[in-house]
Amino acid sequence: MSWRARLSTNMQEMRFHVCPTSASSQGTRDFLTSNWASFRMLNPRFPIFVRDATGLKASVLVRYDWNVEKRVDVEGYSKEQLETTIKELVEQGTTMDRSLESSPKDRDIVDEIDVRLKDDY
Repeated sequence: MSWRARLSTNMQEMRFHVCPTSASSQGTRDFLTSNWASFRMLNPRFPIFVRDATGLKASVLVRYDWNVEKRVDVEGYSKEQLETTIKELVEQGTTMDRSLESSPKDRDIVDEIDVRLKDDY
């Protein structure tokens, strides 16, 4: 299973902070533009938030089980660098203690093969 489909099993939420106009946030904006649809399709109930404000430094904040949070400053990152960073954050979630909150619920996880069947649910 792709790391993109494991967002909802390894994390509780993910937040992007981005400036809508600065050049240093361009990689984050590009990443969100090109990956938003696949993230939503593969993790339909997983909370992904985007907060934008002028002058805001680009960062990613993820919350794991037991309210463990990790913030990464991604100011000036390219789209590819940001993808690598998020993949690492997802992988870190596999090593953390699990709470009952993170046990998979029916149709909470969508495998990439399910995307072809999206009209069925």
